[in-house]
Amino acid sequence: EARNAARAWIASQPEGVTVVSDDPFLAYAAGRRVPAALADTSFKRVATGYLRLDEVRGAAGQGRAVAVFASGRFDRLPGMRAWCASRATSVFRAGAVTGYVMDPRALPRGPLPVYAHGP
Repeated sequence: EARNAARAWIASQPEGVTVVSDDPFLAYAAGRRVPAALADTSFKRVATGYLRLDEVRGAAGQGRAVAVFASGRFDRLPGMRAWCASRATSVFRAGAVTGYVMDPRALPRGPLPVYAHGP
């Protein structure tokens, strides 16, 4: 159920938003593509250093992006969650899946809105 809710949330994002995810199939299932540099976000690629935070930052670009933590792989990138949270204008949570809407032009004021699905 959490993955279905996350897929629907990703699909609801405006066209043109960059989706970065540690589970590219989740983005594909939502009808979205991830940047080519993030088509493989395997644990091996993270563990060996072939996927680094600066690479994810570059793939996310300078505009509005959505970062989806679904498999635990992004949590193995030091600073990844903090970087996303620092740019987030809202947060989505469903089970073990967390998504951040990031827009460097719209800095949040006060507590971030959290959209939770389920208990």
